Amino acid sequence: MLALADISQELLRRERSTDDAPRRLLYRDRVSFSFRDGESLRGGMARACELAGAPNSWTVLRELGLKHRSRVLVSEDPDIDIGALAEALGVTREEVAARQYPEKENGAREYFGMIVPAGSIESRARRYSPTFLRDRGYHLAAWELKFLPFCPVTWDMLLQHCDACRSQPPQAQGWVRTLTPVDRCDECGRRLADRSTSNVSEGLRPALEIISCLVRCTEKERASVFDLLPSDLGRADPQALLDVILGLAKHMKAPSAEEDGDPQVIRLHRACKAVQSWPTGLDDIEFSASPTGQTLPPLMQNYAALGAEPAINAAEAEYASIKAMNHLTCGNELDRIVGLREASAISGLEDDTLRAAWEAQLITRRYRAHGNRLLPAFEVRELLAFAEAWKTRVSASSVASRFGLPTYAIEQCVIRGHLIPTALSLPGSGYFFSKQAADRFCDGASLQQPAPHIATAALYDLMRLVSGRLKPWGHVLSAVTLGRISAKLEPGDDNQLAKRLQIDESSAKCLIGKEAAKGVPSLCGLSSTICQSDAYEVLNCSATSSGMLDGIASTGINPKLFPLELVAKRAGEVAATSEIAKHLDLDPTRTSRLLSAARVREIVPGGWDRVHAFELINRATLMRDAQLALSF
Repeated sequence: MLALADISQELLRRERSTDDAPRRLLYRDRVSFSFRDGESLRGGMARACELAGAPNSWTVLRELGLKHRSRVLVSEDPDIDIGALAEALGVTREEVAARQYPEKENGAREYFGMIVPAGSIESRARRYSPTFLRDRGYHLAAWELKFLPFCPVTWDMLLQHCDACRSQPPQAQGWVRTLTPVDRCDECGRRLADRSTSNVSEGLRPALEIISCLVRCTEKERASVFDLLPSDLGRADPQALLDVILGLAKHMKAPSAEEDGDPQVIRLHRACKAVQSWPTGLDDIEFSASPTGQTLPPLMQNYAALGAEPAINAAEAEYASIKAMNHLTCGNELDRIVGLREASAISGLEDDTLRAAWEAQLITRRYRAHGNRLLPAFEVRELLAFAEAWKTRVSASSVASRFGLPTYAIEQCVIRGHLIPTALSLPGSGYFFSKQAADRFCDGASLQQPAPHIATAALYDLMRLVSGRLKPWGHVLSAVTLGRISAKLEPGDDNQLAKRLQIDESSAKCLIGKEAAKGVPSLCGLSSTICQSDAYEVLNCSATSSGMLDGIASTGINPKLFPLELVAKRAGEVAATSEIAKHLDLDPTRTSRLLSAARVREIVPGGWDRVHAFELINRATLMRDAQLALSF
């Protein structure tokens, strides 16, 4: 250590010392020095001077370019020779540079890679945490941040005075004197670790841990903040998080007098809680700034842009390839975030459709601020890809119309796994398919051809044999596709598929019988309504038997929709005149007379009590079979 005589000689020198002066003053070769974890440059400089016995930091820093004796701006002054300072301290240039706070735009400062607002660095007073000084004994860089009133390590409320001094007002700790260590009072020399202070309450700490992470000194340490945030903020920029927290804390209304705790801590807690609860975290915050002023709208916009709720994986996969192609197109235009109205104009989709897709997370849920509210927003690149995929979808009713099948037959195929729908469908809107999936619905080349001796029947005729219930279209088509039932596809139009598809009659009837033995088929997975033509198909009648639907309320005009459950119930209770006529091999007029004469109850016009009617059919069939037996 320097002797007092040596110190006096150094102080009495009026001429500028040689280039070797800083190194000699700190006695690098005799005193080992290294920066501690998270230590500030000011604190490290003061500790090095104390170790070397220098009475003040000016003794050294004037040799390195510091201009003012009373302000130890070693972290802020751009004229400081950091190379010479690093050599004097015996550390690397990078260690010193990392602890400096270079000035940025509008007076802001860089703090270990983060930008803090102008006036955020406390360079005069030496704030401290008694607990931290007791345990570690050095000055933490985070204590120099004015917006942080507590120690991010120990949760002590930071002090800057010594309550053991008799001076009034109490002596604020500074940076000029270095004969006493940083953990002792400049005035009385007592241990600052022995001073008493309050702590941040336990209930506030989980949210405040966010800002504690953001003021850490390395990028890796700051990344731990994402463990405290919702997954939707997983890609947020730590700088944006800090800016939003500080902005919210600054512009919210002051806490009420009834609230316990430091007002600055309460503000920071509310701001951190708002970020932790993104995107709904602003609901409970009242602002002092005007919603239409120059301050609050940008802050709200920054809050809205912190994160995004990603689209569900299955939906995003539907347009990922289109989006990838769009990525080949450069330009800021495609990366813009737009509101609902502009998104509708760009995509050609209705506002209601886009909003519903956004709410169902079929597209990434982004936000834009409008006053104090957050509204749906979209990235143009993703929006264009989504719109292209959305417009090429084919509905279940369209697929059914193309192949001449009832819509519920297509839905049965989906339930059986024969037809895979696209994930791009709104809840309650039914199934939709890509054009490729619809084209592959019934590929004749993949069918297992029946042997020549096997009797075949058209799928249409086989389904007409089923009555009183929904027909098992999906079960039969799935069995055909999987090769469990052989079939062949005759040439013809797509809309005649049911008549063109010739199926192994015996196997198909066996499968249909097994399904009938299971009882009433489940309606789970099917649309709750059915169009009029499909309703007639379930009832085994045509549009001329319009009375079959009497008493069942319908909605819409074109198409007219009926509740599927009520139609299926009607099919189980009522048999149409045309269906009974086919069983009796009579024309409808004679069948109607016969049913009336047999006193079969007509439940609806052209619809007869199914149980009673089929008893009549069975008796007539037995009589006919007996007559045929006698004739032989």
